[in-house]
Amino acid sequence: LLIGDKVITAEPQGFPHQLDLGQAWKQLTGLPFVFAVWTARSGVDLGDLPAKLMRAREQGLAHIDNLIAREAPPRGWPLDIARRYLTGYLKFSVGKRELSAIRLFHQMAFDVGALEHRPYELLI
Repeated sequence: LLIGDKVITAEPQGFPHQLDLGQAWKQLTGLPFVFAVWTARSGVDLGDLPAKLMRAREQGLAHIDNLIAREAPPRGWPLDIARRYLTGYLKFSVGKRELSAIRLFHQMAFDVGALEHRPYELLI
């Protein structure tokens, strides 16, 4: 499994099968693929963690040009590809469509026996 920057700079070679999970999921469901999200069970005291995460997101997005200029070249990323990837392909918030995608994924995983319990209700 190769993800993110592992497939940005060069087409993976020597693999008999290649699948873009995000593209396959969107074709199957019409919904975005949620690769990662911070979550917690309802009622868990997270203190100021949510505020810190939001500030980190806002700061990162506010300084995206500096981050690209500093971090892309050492990783072999062309600047235009890094910009497109970080500002066009990746989304840094969860909305209704993303929640629908997560719910559907959980339900499908439960239906095929990959989850032992029914999916939890997702709230924002």
